[in-house]
Amino acid sequence: MKMITCDGVTYDAVVITHKKYEPFLNKSIDHYDEMALVVGKYMAIGSFSKKNC
Repeated sequence: MKMITCDGVTYDAVVITHKKYEPFLNKSIDHYDEMALVVGKYMAIGSFSKKNC
């Protein structure tokens, strides 16, 4: 789908705090394949993850 995804509860909590993220809901990311070459397609886990967006 080439977009950032998360569950509804997480998204609602983030959008309530940061309204600037609202336009990105259900939008594909231009140049996703190129960005994936640089940053990878994996999620950060453990001490490398950001738990509270």
